[in-house]
Amino acid sequence: MNLPPQCPLCNQNVQVIRHLFRDCPIAQQAYICQGDAFLELKQYDSAEKSYLASVDIDPSIRRSKSFKVAL
Repeated sequence: MNLPPQCPLCNQNVQVIRHLFRDCPIAQQAYICQGDAFLELKQYDSAEKSYLASVDIDPSIRRSKSFKVAL
């Protein structure tokens, strides 16, 4: 199977599993949304894991006002 060299979500980087789940900026937003959903469900441990996954992708997000509000 031939796959395009760019990620179909962000059009960056080589399309590899690590990029899809860790390095893609779209994945980072998905982890934040997932954390918000877990927070609403009062599943605090799962919310924390999702938020930490987004910080692992881009540590600079800690300085974001919207990220601080979510925490």
